[in-house]
Formats: sequence, structure tokens, C-alpha cells
Amino acid sequence: MNKVVWVFASLLLFSLASGCRKDQQEDNAGLGGTQFSEEAPTGETQSAARPRKRISSFENQPVIYDKLEPNHFAILAGRFKDRSRAIQRFRELRQQRINNYIYEAEPGTFLVLIGHFYSRSQAERKLAYLQKRNFKDLEIYSSGNE
Repeated sequence: MNKVVWVFASLLLFSLASGCRKDQQEDNAGLGGTQFSEEAPTGETQSAARPRKRISSFENQPVIYDKLEPNHFAILAGRFKDRSRAIQRFRELRQQRINNYIYEAEPGTFLVLIGHFYSRSQAERKLAYLQKRNFKDLEIYSSGNE
């Protein structure tokens, strides 16, 4: 029982010492990854201040690689000369919950790739799965063929 009281007291002291107001503790509870921007009250009481705006810290930004591991495999979802078209394809796939990345194979050539596979058979299994889900125009890409 003594340990329970000690843990509760230390948590209470920690929350008080953190400088976090009670309303911030309630707002931030269970919101992993969401942050709030502070708006300074302009002479108003705290209760009359406007609510804070939510800012998402997890944005869907494309990942662009300039080098891949040699002799690894991936699934090629698009080959583009224009970076903006590659980013557009990246976002289309992410909206369908397909993790992918952009690889700049050479200056001015952008490949949209899915997965990092150590063997061709692993890549073929994933390709078959994606084709069953109606993803067309996909092929196996080998980083050793550059």
C-alpha cells in the first residue's frame, strides 16, 4: 500500500512540476502525435480565449532515396522524368495505404518503389498480393540492374 501512495504522490508532483495547466493535460491526453498551437489571450480571461488550433505533426511527405542497397528487389509502381508526377503517384499509393518511396535512379529519373526485398521470390509474393488487390502496371525492380 505504501508503494501505491508513493507512486501516486510522485506522479502528482511530476504533473504539477511540469508546468502543464490542467486544461492542457486534458486536451493532450491520448492524442499521440497531435500538437496544439498556443494563441496568446488578448486581455481576455482564460475561459473567454479562443480554442487552440490543432497542428498535425505527421504529414504524408514523400521519402526520396538517392541510393539503394545493391542486389535488393522492390516493386516498381512508376517511372517518371518529372519529380512532381512521382510525388503525385507516391500520394495516390499512400491514400490506398500502400507504403512506398521515391528513388532517384539517375538525375531526372524518379522511380516510385514499394518494399525492400532481399530475394526475388519475396518481391514476387508481394507483387501477386498487390495484383489481387487490382493494382496494375507493377513490375519487379532489381537494384543490381542499374
